[in-house]
Amino acid sequence: MSSKKPTNRLQIETFRVTLIGSGQIFGEEDVTQERPSHSRKYTVSVKCISNKANVFMMKADDFLKKFKANKESWRIINLVVEEKMKK
Repeated sequence: MSSKKPTNRLQIETFRVTLIGSGQIFGEEDVTQERPSHSRKYTVSVKCISNKANVFMMKADDFLKKFKANKESWRIINLVVEEKMKK
């Protein structure tokens, strides 16, 4: 018998995928999937490394309500999501 105890350590890795500039959004691809908020899975996250940046957070349901109300905004968001999904 081995006296070693199994280790279940979680290894966290951080990757820089993109830098976001002024006026840009992220996470829209998760929100536009039209899933109920209780079953929504998030695939993106953010870490702000600027001393000057302001990062604003919006609940997914509020995002949908605000941007779906404007057909042109919603069309552009969906085009951006389609382009992201191709990559």
